[in-house]
Amino acid sequence: MKKLILLAGVLTAGLALCAQTISDFFGQDFYESLNQGQYEAAGEVLTRWEKADPESAELLAGKIKLFALTGRTDSAKYYAGLFAQRQDVEEGYKLYLADIVDRLSTPPDTVRYKFYQMVLLSQLAEMHPSDEMKHFLMNPQQAVALFRNQGIVVERDLSTTTAQRVVADSTEMIVWTMPEPENLIDCKYVAFVPADSCFEYFTFEKTIPFGEQPENMYILCQSKYKYNEPSSHIHSNYRVGAGDDCTPQQFARMVEWARATSQNKGH
Repeated sequence: MKKLILLAGVLTAGLALCAQTISDFFGQDFYESLNQGQYEAAGEVLTRWEKADPESAELLAGKIKLFALTGRTDSAKYYAGLFAQRQDVEEGYKLYLADIVDRLSTPPDTVRYKFYQMVLLSQLAEMHPSDEMKHFLMNPQQAVALFRNQGIVVERDLSTTTAQRVVADSTEMIVWTMPEPENLIDCKYVAFVPADSCFEYFTFEKTIPFGEQPENMYILCQSKYKYNEPSSHIHSNYRVGAGDDCTPQQFARMVEWARATSQNKGH
C-alpha cells in the first residue's frame, strides 16, 4: 500500500528530461492538482500540456496515473502500452506503471463495509503525516480509487463521504463524515489525527442504546492496524458517545479528550 500511495506523488525518476522543460512547467500544476484530488483540474492541465508537448514521456505517465486513479481502466491500459514502447524511459519506471495496469486488469475483491472502516482506513492511518498525505486524506474518493487500484472494492456506495479539517483544543484533525450508518458498528464519523510518525485513527460507531439513550447511539473508539500485520489490530472503546445530533466539531472534541486521557495514563 505504501508503494501505491506514491501513485499520486511526483514520480519523475527515470525520465530523461532536462530542467525547465515544458514538462516541468506543466508537471508542477498537474501533480499539485492530482495530489489534492482535483482530478478535473488535473485533466485540464493534461489537455494544455498535450497541445504544447504531445510527445512528452512525462505527459504519457501523467495520463496513466490520472486514468488509474479515476477508474478508467481501459484508457490506463492503452497508454501504459504506449509508454512501454518508449525508448527514452528507464525499464524500472516502465515496470512500475505496468504493475499498476496489471492490478487494474484483475477482477477486484469485494470487501465488507466493516472491513473498510476498521482495517483499510486504519492502514491508511499508518502513513507518515506529511502535507501530501493530508491532502490525500482530504479527498475520500482518492482513497477509494487507491484501494480499487489494488484490486479492492467496498460493498457499499462511498460517494457521499466528505472530509473537513476540524480543530479541537489547538489540535487539527481530518474528519470524514461517512455514509448514513445502517448497521451496528457502522461509523458516523472517522478522524485522522497527525501524530509523530503516523496518524491516530478514531471512529464513531453505531451501538446498541441502553436505558434512556437515543435510538441511534454512537460510541467513540480507536483502531490500530499495521499493514500486513493482522495480529497488530487493536480496537479500543472509550465508553463515551452521543446521538445522531452530534456534530463533527463535537466528535473532534471527544477525540481530543480521549487522546489526552490516554497520554495522562501513560499509554
